[in-house]
Amino acid sequence: MYRFVTTLLATHILADCRQERRSAEAEACKAGGEVVRRAIERGEPLLLLEYPPLPYPPGHGIYTDLLKQRCQVEWEVGQPGDRFVELFIEEVHGWNLIVGAEIRKRHGKMIMDDLYREARHIFNQESDKPETDPGFPRR
Repeated sequence: MYRFVTTLLATHILADCRQERRSAEAEACKAGGEVVRRAIERGEPLLLLEYPPLPYPPGHGIYTDLLKQRCQVEWEVGQPGDRFVELFIEEVHGWNLIVGAEIRKRHGKMIMDDLYREARHIFNQESDKPETDPGFPRR
């Protein structure tokens, strides 16, 4: 009986901890969105954040160049500083939700998908070119 009560109590405490964590993550997401919403209202340039840094798919650099050229959107890897990493990840998520919505509002709802497809197309065209190395003379 003691073991059952202990297990039940531990399960209840863990559930409360998980709920608190989800609540903290939700608050962090909301906070990230609020910070960028105020920045947009002040007319600051749009910035998409990434954290944690992930391996980029082929053509990602082209995609970020197109975002910058066509939509005036920068892309950078964020730094958590002294914040908890898990909460910073949620802040970045909230930030990017608002920035993505603003990009679509300004440039059309399909702009990000269109730029991604264009970047992949450019990448594929460039990778189909025969490689040449100017350091080796051709005979």
